[in-house]
Amino acid sequence: MTTHRAPPPGRRIRTVATLRADAPPCADACLHVRRSALLAENSARSEENPVTQPSAPLPENPPTRAPDPKEVRTVLASGFMGTLLEYYDFMLYATAASLVFGPLFFSGLGPQGALLASFSTLAVGYLIRPLGGIILGHFGDKIGRKPILVFTLALIGVASVGIGLLPTTQDGNYFGVFALVFLRVLQGIAVGGEMTGAALMAVEHAPEKSRAFAGAIAVSGGPAGTVLAALVVATTAVLSGDDFLVWGWRVPFLLSAILVVAAFIIRLKVTESPLFEQLEEEKKEKRLPILDVFSKHMKTILIGVGVYTSMVFTQQIVTVYGLALATQNGVEVSESLYLKAGGALGLMITTVLFARLSDRIGTTKVLMMGAVAGGVLAIPILLMLSNGTVWGFVLAILLGNVIIQGALYGPFAAFIARRLPTAVRFTGTALVYNIASTLGGLAPTVAAALAVAFAGSVLPLGFLWIVVALITILSLIVAPKSGPTLTQVSRPVTMDRHGIKR
Repeated sequence: MTTHRAPPPGRRIRTVATLRADAPPCADACLHVRRSALLAENSARSEENPVTQPSAPLPENPPTRAPDPKEVRTVLASGFMGTLLEYYDFMLYATAASLVFGPLFFSGLGPQGALLASFSTLAVGYLIRPLGGIILGHFGDKIGRKPILVFTLALIGVASVGIGLLPTTQDGNYFGVFALVFLRVLQGIAVGGEMTGAALMAVEHAPEKSRAFAGAIAVSGGPAGTVLAALVVATTAVLSGDDFLVWGWRVPFLLSAILVVAAFIIRLKVTESPLFEQLEEEKKEKRLPILDVFSKHMKTILIGVGVYTSMVFTQQIVTVYGLALATQNGVEVSESLYLKAGGALGLMITTVLFARLSDRIGTTKVLMMGAVAGGVLAIPILLMLSNGTVWGFVLAILLGNVIIQGALYGPFAAFIARRLPTAVRFTGTALVYNIASTLGGLAPTVAAALAVAFAGSVLPLGFLWIVVALITILSLIVAPKSGPTLTQVSRPVTMDRHGIKR
């Protein structure tokens, strides 16, 4: 048996890589001949036991096509319209649940029972969102981002227009109650995948140095939808007598058909994510994204939830519970609604600005600034909301809604996308967004319970806000470093001792 000794000290092992580095410039054919000779030399030696190196991030092949500016603009417009429609419909449903669904669909339960039943249908949409995110995210990683986004848009449109056409129990038709719950479930499922997919498509289409900015443009449709819904509801609410209760409430829901058509025209022009196309071209084995997420990426999911819950918590406390807190202490309802709409417009701007900043200095740094600001300003903001003055409400909206929420909202799409491989990115981000939204959505209920338990004091809620901010800070500290590009994935690499990848 022939034995082989290690090369003398200082002597390099000849590999394809060193051959390429040492070889003088020559034609491709010459390089091919020399490479073949090296392979033959290595094959003639006795086979060494292969050495498997630990899993390490390796860049994928470059995307099959470079980002086209016109294509990127279409994707951003599609994402913006999708999230605008999502938040428009959400605000419409929340407003209708507060004002009209009780007497129209649940009048037999009495005023308090009707309101409880009405808000219960609102809660159904929140509770179904994680399931919708899991299902749609799974198929988004299996069959593509675009088909799922077209489906979610259609589902949102059907649900919203359908609600505007429902018969009520005042018409003697109880079918409307069951249909209302069913359509709300459809809304929840669609929302579970819409914003996630819209942000993901924007991030995956954008140039590497503008991914956070692209994701922010897509999700900034949310504040725009909030403002649009407020304006439409305010316009229809001025109807005289019972007109609003009889038919006026239907108009905003039916008008969503116009938004759906406009969004469809744009979305059908969108091309599939280049990163997903690249993944398909590699013809890897069949994947089960949801199983991969739970088995390999749970740390990333938990970190993402820890970060994004802070954004949702801030939003719910300042713009939902804070609205009730301010009006209960003397701020006029009409003034507070207009100021809230102004805050949403400000959030649109800061979402994009903070995202642009994060493209320059890093998403983690900007998110950390937002979390620290939230912890430091939590109690002052709550004191401003509860002092019963317009200036207090304005400052609270400016600090909490416009600045802190903007810093946590704008960079997040790129932050989470860079920490999940393409094969499970839709599923993983959908889980993060929807679990965090469900947890953060409980904030107003928890805030109200704390107010009852502590005689109206805002300090316990302030301390809870600080705890949430600390969880976000800790999550950012332990978050794995993102790859230099979004195309980086982790996979095992097997090489023999001669430097040839096996």
